[in-house]
Amino acid sequence: MSPAGGSVAVSDLRKSSKVILSLYCSDLQDLWIRDWQWSAMVHLRNAQSTLDDLLCLLHFEMQTSSSDRTGMKNATGVLPFEHTMLACYIDDSADAQQKTIYSVAGFVAESAEWFDVSRYWSRRLESEGLDYFRTYECVNLEGEFRRKLVDRHGLTTARVIADAVLADLKQIVATSNLYAFCMGVLMDDYRQVSSEPDGEIVLNKDPYVFAHQMFIGIVLGEVRKFPYRQIVSFHYDEHSKAEMFQRSWEGYKECNPNWAESAGVLEPLDDKRNVPVQVADLLAHTTTRMFQQWRHEPEAAVARMKGWLKGNLMRVPYTNAEFLRTLVAGNVERLRAKGAKGGLVVPVEVSG
Repeated sequence: MSPAGGSVAVSDLRKSSKVILSLYCSDLQDLWIRDWQWSAMVHLRNAQSTLDDLLCLLHFEMQTSSSDRTGMKNATGVLPFEHTMLACYIDDSADAQQKTIYSVAGFVAESAEWFDVSRYWSRRLESEGLDYFRTYECVNLEGEFRRKLVDRHGLTTARVIADAVLADLKQIVATSNLYAFCMGVLMDDYRQVSSEPDGEIVLNKDPYVFAHQMFIGIVLGEVRKFPYRQIVSFHYDEHSKAEMFQRSWEGYKECNPNWAESAGVLEPLDDKRNVPVQVADLLAHTTTRMFQQWRHEPEAAVARMKGWLKGNLMRVPYTNAEFLRTLVAGNVERLRAKGAKGGLVVPVEVSG
């Protein structure tokens, strides 16, 4: 698969680029960019916004040019996010052994919307005696779905119930004001570039931190287009690598002062006790399946995701070798000077 020159139409994240200090960023390819606006009253026409990005410990700047964006309002036409705290819940997913795709995905919404979604979600699970939801366990009748459904009803009936639960939960999301961001790391490309001499300095073999920080940057980059300052808190599923991710947060904000203005807390949560993380898990699982299908049926894959989320699907970017190599080239000398290996170095403010 050659994503940069394949059969799927992609859109540039930006229209122009420039060198900032010694750092440079190439285009990040997108399967889908929703034409949208966060404000129902303010149209951002040909606006230029400078974004400072950090991927793992990688700092680069890029400029975006946005045209008239429409559609980011609720059914009443009222501003959905006016001077409120936003929360983004994130989860990750991959195919078996991260062979082809590693995905990070999440929803952004205000607290009142998360409250309503959590209430309907919990009621649906409780109706079947389920304490929590994990997409993998639902699809494969493992874990909670084996204990509560298979052991109680038998395999055939459990399959019917599990499918109905999944369909109903997806419908809860589809009728909500949760706004979806999805991204994929093409693992063949990532392994190749991270194994190259310069790539070994800049990129960690495991894409976990890289992908999560990149995802957060995509969200914050969009939030900075608001006509007013907005704070977003980020919450992600507890993981064995959470400590490493958590330790990077202050450095992430220090290296990216523009984004830091909109970045709230970063917090790991137990998915069994926090419904919004379960909702993100459903999106992440679906994102991985979409990228798997995209390898063979690109148009159908994107259409299927859009068919579920409709106008609330905001961005679907992915990384490829070209993007990664330019990222490496723009950062390798700085990180080499700091004795970095696998992207592991304490970030410092870059000055020119």
